[in-house]
Amino acid sequence: FQKGAGSGFIWDTDGHVVTNYHVIRNATEAKVTLADGTTFDARLVGKEPDNDIAVLKVHPRHNVKLQPLQIGNSDALKVGRKVYAIGNPFGLDQTLTAGIDPAWVVKSPVEEKFTKFSGEPRDAR
Repeated sequence: FQKGAGSGFIWDTDGHVVTNYHVIRNATEAKVTLADGTTFDARLVGKEPDNDIAVLKVHPRHNVKLQPLQIGNSDALKVGRKVYAIGNPFGLDQTLTAGIDPAWVVKSPVEEKFTKFSGEPRDAR
């Protein structure tokens, strides 16, 4: 069997984890490992392949408290400000990429599907 790695972030305390669709596209099973090494089995509950977004669901044990990532407000970004991406490409742990916010912004239809959901994301095909 093939094994791969990618990165993502915890969306909420209910166990939703956002990652890239290409990371799990051909997966028959998925596991989520936190920075402290805690690992959970995960299942795909939402996907938007055209925008390379996927949502996984984990069921944390009672003694594990998930810490969601605080989401920023992209409307507050100003052209020329520094932006950062934290990830785990190619299995490298805790990488940081820096850049500058460009002068153009592309609004994605995935924003409506995943920005404000409660419970399971819509379109869990």
